[in-house]
This record gives sequence, C-alpha cells and structure tokens, in this order.
Amino acid sequence: MKDPSELRKSAEEKLAPLRENLDPLSPEGMRRALHELQVHQIELEMQNEELRRTQAELEASRADYYDLYDLAPVGYCTLCEQGLIRKANLAAAALLGVNRDLLVKQPLTHFIFKEDQDLYYRLRQQLDDQGELQICELRMAPDGGEPFWANLRITPAQNGAYKLTLCNISERKRAEVALQDSERFMDNILANIDEAIVVIDGNHRIQLANRAYCEQAGKSPANIIGRHYQEISPYDNLPRQGLDHTGQLNTTFASGAPTFSTHTHIDAQGKTRQVETRSYAMKEGLGGVPFVIEVITDITDRIAIEAQLRQAQKLEAIGTLAGGIAHDFNNILSAIIGYGEIVMEELPPGSSLREEQAYVIMAGKRARDLVKQILTFSRRTEQQLEPQLLQSIVGETLTLLRASLPSTIAIKEMIDVNCGPVLAGSIQIHQVVMNLCTNAFQAMRETGGGLTITLKSVNLAEAQVTNSGSLTPGRYAVLEVADTGDGMSKAVQERIFEPFFTTKEQGHGTGLGLAVVHGIVIELGGAISVASAPDRGTTITVYLPLLENEVPVEPSIQNKELPRGTESVLVVDDQEIIVLMHRHILENLGYRVEAFTDSEHALQAFRENPDRFDLLLTDMTMPNLTGAELAVEVLRLRPSMPIIICTGYSELIDEGMAKALGVREFLQKPLEKIELAQAVRKVLD
Repeated sequence: MKDPSELRKSAEEKLAPLRENLDPLSPEGMRRALHELQVHQIELEMQNEELRRTQAELEASRADYYDLYDLAPVGYCTLCEQGLIRKANLAAAALLGVNRDLLVKQPLTHFIFKEDQDLYYRLRQQLDDQGELQICELRMAPDGGEPFWANLRITPAQNGAYKLTLCNISERKRAEVALQDSERFMDNILANIDEAIVVIDGNHRIQLANRAYCEQAGKSPANIIGRHYQEISPYDNLPRQGLDHTGQLNTTFASGAPTFSTHTHIDAQGKTRQVETRSYAMKEGLGGVPFVIEVITDITDRIAIEAQLRQAQKLEAIGTLAGGIAHDFNNILSAIIGYGEIVMEELPPGSSLREEQAYVIMAGKRARDLVKQILTFSRRTEQQLEPQLLQSIVGETLTLLRASLPSTIAIKEMIDVNCGPVLAGSIQIHQVVMNLCTNAFQAMRETGGGLTITLKSVNLAEAQVTNSGSLTPGRYAVLEVADTGDGMSKAVQERIFEPFFTTKEQGHGTGLGLAVVHGIVIELGGAISVASAPDRGTTITVYLPLLENEVPVEPSIQNKELPRGTESVLVVDDQEIIVLMHRHILENLGYRVEAFTDSEHALQAFRENPDRFDLLLTDMTMPNLTGAELAVEVLRLRPSMPIIICTGYSELIDEGMAKALGVREFLQKPLEKIELAQAVRKVLD
C-alpha cells in the first residue's frame, strides 16, 4: 500500500506532459486531466481502505496481546533501572496483593522478605555482569496476604530496564519439604532397624544400605553404594545352607518370588552368628532398573530361644508326667510308709528285722522326697520355708550319691556339725546340694578324681561383703563343693548360671542344674561364686544367711509321743489299702473310725446323722464326689464340722483354696503316722 504523498507525486508526474502538450483550459485538456484525477482518487481511496483494515488488525492484535499479558497465570513486570515497577500484569498484581495502578513505581524489594533481599540484589548484579537470564527462588510477602515462595526469572530490557516473571511455587516447596521429611523419616526408620537392609540392582551393585548393614560390613555408605555386592557383603564368609548368594539373587530376579536362605557368618567381634537372608524382587526400581531388597536377620538368639523352648517343653512334659503319676504314686508310698511304721511298732526292740524295716521306711521317704523334687522343679508345688540344718541334708544327699558314683571318684566330707540353721525349704537345699555334686561328678566322669564337700559358718565383715556382691554383713552358712575335674575357662565361667547353657555333649546335661541352684540361692537371700581354671578343677561356693536367733530344729518325729483321742472319725478314700491303714493307725490311737471307699456312700451316712462324727478325713481325688465337693456338702449340713483333706497331688485345689472352702487342714500324701496323728489332734482341739 502506497503512501498518499507518493500518490500525489505520481499524479503530478502523469499530468505534467498533458500540461505541456495540451492547453489545460481546452476542453480536451480538462477532460483528460479530470479522468486522471478520478483514477488516482479511486486508487487513493482503495489504499486508505487497506490502511484502515491494517490499523484495525493492529488494534485487535494489540488487544489480544494485552489480554494474554493481563490474563496470563504467571506474573509479568517491567522494572526500571532503579528497580521500580513500571508495568505489571493482573497476575503480578494479584500475587503481590496490590491494585495494578497502585503497583506502578513501587520497588520490588518492598514485597521481598528482608532475609532474602540480598539474594535478589546478587541476582541483579549477575544479570548486569552476564547480560543473560537469571533465576532464583525467594520468599515474598504480599500486602495483606499470605507469604509465598516465588520463582523469579529476570532478563535485561532496553534502556537499562528489566523484564521479570514471577511464579508462586509454595505448593512445590511444601511438597519438597514433605518429601524431605518423608525421606528423613524413612532414613530414621532404616537407621534404627536392627536387621541389615540392602538394595541391589540387576548388576548386583548396591544402591542403598542401612546403618546395620554398614556396621556389619565395617564400611561407610560412601564406600558401599555402587560397589558389587560380593565385594562388600559381610555375610558370605562361611558356607550357606541351600543356594549361594549369587544363586539366591538370580533366582529372585528371574522369578520375582521371595527367596530365603540361612547361613553362618563371623561378625566383627569374631563370633559365629546364624543369619537368615530374605530377598524380595521389586520390578521398578531406581532409574527403572529392577532391583532386589534383602533383609538380613541375625537369628542366633532366636535359635537359642527355640532350643530353650524345646528344653522347657521337655521340662513341662516331665512336670505333666509328674503331676499325672504323683497322686497314684503317693498313694502307693503312703501304704509303704504307713504299713512300714505299723510293722515297725510290732517288731521287738533289738530285732534285726526292725533295722531292715527302718531301711524300707527310709526308702519310701526318699521316694516321697523325689516326687516332691520333681513337682517343685516343674513348679507344681510351693516350698514352705522352715529352719533347716544343712549338715543333715548334706549327709542324706551324699548317702544317696555314693551308690551312684563310680569307685574312681573319692568323696571327702568336711562338715561342721555345729553349723546353725538357715531359713529354706528342705527340697530347695536338697536340690542345691544334689545339683552341685552331680555337676562336679560329671566333670570327673571320665577321668575320676576327688569330690570335697565343705560346710562351715562364717561371720562376714563389711570389707568381705564388698567382695561377695549382694550380701550384707552377718553370719552365713558356707557350702563349698570342689572337684578335681577339667575346670573352666573365664568365658565359660561367665555363662554357667545361664539357663540351658551347657558344655556337655548332647544327652549328658540340660544346662539347668546350676541355673536352678543360682535361682534358689538368690531367692533365699544368699550368693554363689565360682573359682576355676582349665585343668585345675572347680570350686563352687554358696553363702546362705544363718538365722540370727537360733531356732531349735524339731526333734526326730520317731522320738515324739503320738497324740491320742477318743472322738469319732469319718475316713473316706477310694483306695482300700489307704482306708485300712488310716483305720488301723487311728484306732490304735484310741479313735472310733468309720471308713468308706465311696464318697457318695460316705455322704449318705453323714446325712443320716451329722452329729455322729467329730471329724471328716477325706482324700481329694475320688470318682463321683471329689474331696472338695464332699467337704462342701458336709459343711452345708453342718457348718462347724472339722475337715482334713489329703491329696497325693491335685491341680484342682491347693491349701489356700481348701481353707477358703472351710477345710481346717490340707495334707500332702504320703503321710507319716506322726503327721496324721498331729493333724487330727490339732483340728479336733
């Protein structure tokens, strides 16, 4: 499109020849000139129309540009050389919280956190030095609005001005912080997990390792990440059970299914540990490469606990067996001991049969004590603490041991017969002596040697107490059991009182003997120590506090006079042999006895005449009505009726439960005659 001035000039040039050849005032000249003017006028109008259209398009384009500029989601600003805002779009005004008209001529630093303004000035300086786009992230505070994180992009413009774009990136920043927190949280979890965790890629290179793994490997994460697994793994130094590690990894990568293996390895302290490795395939890993997560667990303690559990289950089986046979066995022993005492009374003094009968009674009592030991060991009966003379129990135990010890082991006793009593259960002391002597015997089983048992009393002063651990100053009974066996190393000595720890080969010890001894001694307020060295034997010393006030130990029951009476006693037991024995003993003591082997028949006899009887002596475990059920029915008919319950063993009732029912005495079979006589007299009185 031509400019109008150019059109006029062109018209003048075309009219000039006409002016030269024609008289401009002639009709022909006037006609031609008018025609030329009309043609050029039309061209001029056409050019003007095109100019108007172009101007309209330019205005529309400019309007579109301003729409895009104002409505863009990103803030745009133009800054003068001094950093004042010259122009801003609606998004920038909205971000800064100021009307666009009021935003002009305000410094941009007015909206920037004071702590971040130095960053902005450095950005400007870099722009001036380099003349290239500069980017930074800083915090901005709009007028009356919520502070936000902004991404600033600034470029140079003409005449020293700057063009700036502004984006709110607070959501992204929050996401980054949340991601960092999550990563720290996961790192903290991994750092505090005891299991070693390692991530391995398809090339068997380590991509991640937690604290436990690094500690096992003895290397920092920087020296582990990126290295081949076999160069680092602390778990491949001993053979595995099943797949080797490379085979386990390849199987997991190929199948995608978890794989497991167990193996041994030597840790940093040189100890052999049992380890379980679990491998899990992850199909999309770091960088899109499949990788395997391995969790390595030290199962040494778990295996030990499982072994302990098996041992405990064996003991539980022993306890169940003991409980199952205790009732019947104690009934048998009741007959042996009871009838043995009856026969003993009939034999004349000085008779050789009388001495032999005494051995029968003694054997029955030892069998009774053996049942009590088993029940105590399996925690099926409680120990009653009473004054005990250690010298008598030590003597009885050694009498039992001599028969079982080989002739290659010599026993030496150094017993202070004047050693005072201690407060304990007789079965507890028997267990202590028996277990210590048995342990010493096993140490000399193959080589023979000497077993020395020493009992004495000492008075520990303050200085001596300090060396003995938990004891307090005072008088103690000291029991020493010494052997000339192989002895023990320092490491073994530190563990001998641990439950289930044993140095013996399988089948020659449970590892419970010394643990039981230690538990009993500590429970009785004492202390235990061990002195040993390889090839120099072992001495175990037990300290038990002596009773401060000498408590006279009960004289032998054989020397007591049996209490007598004339009352009427109702005897009930499903074992006829026991009924006959109780009848014989009580009738010889002057009592009138009516006996039954059927508890329901006994109850019927009592119902017919409740005042006919002065005492009910009943067994606990019986068919039809148990002793407890019989006692309840009798007390319902006659609340003041004295009752004694006897039992060989029962899990259904104990002394506390029996007395809660109203039972006066609760006796454990087998009973000696003196026990029965004293209990009957005690209840009746």
